Amino acid sequence: MNYVFTTVTLFFLSGELLGQEYPVIKLPAGKTVTLMFEDRIGNAGTTLLSYSEQSVQRRANANRFSMQVLKRNLSEGSLYLELESGHFYQFLLQPDDDATQLFYRFSLTDALGVNPFGTATPQQPLKTEPDAGLSDDQTDIQQVARACLKENDNCGLGEEKESLQFTCTGIYYKDDHLYFKLNFYNRSHLPFEIKLIDVNKVNKQGLRRNTSDPIPVPPLFVLNQSISTVDGKGSHQKVLVFDKFTISSKRLLRIELLEDNGDRTHQINIPGKQIILAQKLK
Repeated sequence: MNYVFTTVTLFFLSGELLGQEYPVIKLPAGKTVTLMFEDRIGNAGTTLLSYSEQSVQRRANANRFSMQVLKRNLSEGSLYLELESGHFYQFLLQPDDDATQLFYRFSLTDALGVNPFGTATPQQPLKTEPDAGLSDDQTDIQQVARACLKENDNCGLGEEKESLQFTCTGIYYKDDHLYFKLNFYNRSHLPFEIKLIDVNKVNKQGLRRNTSDPIPVPPLFVLNQSISTVDGKGSHQKVLVFDKFTISSKRLLRIELLEDNGDRTHQINIPGKQIILAQKLK
């Protein structure tokens, strides 16, 4: 297993694989850049970052890998990642304080190849849709998430702009899990295609940024994840499920909606006090 990783890394450090350049990730100093994938990232032995931990802080969480430059004037570096599915990626890292893109999303088809052995210590895969492979605990989460759709609304945070209303209408709590009910209402005749729903803990505006801002908060489960279109003059609901957490009064939970094949973005900013008031389900 280690021989495979070493051989792949030597090829990639040349900057090309069979004449094809690999993606460039630009790292602005003091800001967190996050890479998201379609499967969980493998164990530590399959993640190789050329920078030391004193130069670049890194964090792997489920299907996300975050980096933050702690020192300026770094030279170019490289990152190798392998997913539990065996799909592997190589990136060229370029420090750039003028960079504005802080989030990158990669599909399985973007991988440079697939290791047929997969990772040595696979974890429980992410569950975004109900299927026959759900464990008893995951089945319970799915059932509670469906029940949330019938619960009375207890908040109305969000925004309406550019003919789309995007709101969080309910926050619920049961068995150490938080459930966030999201509503989508499309006032346009044109369908709204959902590209991404991204969730992070962020500092409130006007407060000084710190080294951990933003902090990605990937959901454990998403009800109706496979539905990615809000039809014209139509509506849709999703429920995001997380392990129980709280946030301080200086931070917000930000749920951001990005449009596919379009430029519209929408945000829901949820203060910590609203999370603490989550309705307990029986």
